[in-house]
Amino acid sequence: FSVVNDKGISAKTSINVKVGGATEPPLPVSAGHLTMDPPYAELKAGGSQRIRAIFTPPRPACLDNRIHPCKVLEQAPYEVEASFISSDPSVATIDAAIRECASPPPGITSPCSPLYFVRGITAGSATITASYANGEGTFSAKMNVTVAGQSSPQGTLSIVPAFVTPAIGKQ
Repeated sequence: FSVVNDKGISAKTSINVKVGGATEPPLPVSAGHLTMDPPYAELKAGGSQRIRAIFTPPRPACLDNRIHPCKVLEQAPYEVEASFISSDPSVATIDAAIRECASPPPGITSPCSPLYFVRGITAGSATITASYANGEGTFSAKMNVTVAGQSSPQGTLSIVPAFVTPAIGKQ
């Protein structure tokens, strides 16, 4: 077919339509997976960085086994409370800090899970492995940590009185 705009310029094009024939297979069902955030860390000895385990739920199958694109409601990835292990605790360890928050109503799971940090101990490399289990299986993810020599001081604190006021009546 051809198209003409308001200035008299025309363009021609064609459209090919295929009816019937082979269909594409449905999207595969994923098993879900765990990732680490961040995927790696570079620290100085004494330094630390927050780490998180992120679970991506499985992709459900198409309800009617339709061809691509199969529109299904997929859950977004979310942070989970995982267990963390360092391959070399003399290089990098895991610290946990408990969040302070209000108790949830009865029957609701608390969103107040600990915060986890990887802390550099001495120069070297280590692998941090996160493990998470739910009703669908056990999942794991790894991150590499590189620790450089000693950390530099973050600053010093000196407390010096700006002025001294003698007590009244005392010299």
